[in-house]
Parts: sequence; structure tokens; C-alpha cells
Amino acid sequence: MKKENIFYLVFVSTILAIRAWVFVFPQRKLIIDGVIIHHFWTGLLLVTLALLWLNNYPKLRIALFSIGLGLIADELSYIIFTGKTVAEYWSSSSILGAITTAAIIFLLRKKIVTKI
Repeated sequence: MKKENIFYLVFVSTILAIRAWVFVFPQRKLIIDGVIIHHFWTGLLLVTLALLWLNNYPKLRIALFSIGLGLIADELSYIIFTGKTVAEYWSSSSILGAITTAAIIFLLRKKIVTKI
């Protein structure tokens, strides 16, 4: 399988896995000093780690980048367009946002993989 297709498979699997996790465990949240840390920030941390420190490990770099990007893509529209409740995570704007982002990433997957 081509690298860009593996990248996209991991990316979409991450979105599906995190959606399943939130469905099964809706009240589990990472809270630090009373602040909810959304999985968007975990994704941003993984993308940053992949881009800055994993130059010598290209497979691990692509894997962490695609997982991080999946976490970001899943929650981006939720953070921007909703009131940030668990119920709104399942709103049409949140789901449509994740699907739209996934479609854009699909179209750009070859370019993304060559850049990382």
C-alpha cells in the first residue's frame, strides 16, 4: 500500500476511534487545573512532535502526524462552531465538519505525505 494511503487510513481510523471513545465514555475528560484539555490539543502536540523531532524515523513520523491530524480534524469544527457540550459534539455541524475536513485531507494526502 502506498504511503499516502496508509497515512489516510490511520487518519480516518483515528477520527473513528476517538468518536467511538467519546460515544462509549462521554464523561471522561482530561482536566488540568479545572480546564478541559480537548483532544485537539493532544493532536497538536503529536503533530508538533512528529514534525520537530522525528526526522530520523519516517514511518513513526507519518504515523504520529496522521494520528495527530486526525485528532485535530475531528474536533476543529466542534471547537469553532458549537457551544462545546458533549451533546453538541454529536451535532450535525460537528460531524459535517469532521467529514468535510477528512474529504479535504483525502484530496491533499499525496502533498501532505511528501511534505512531512
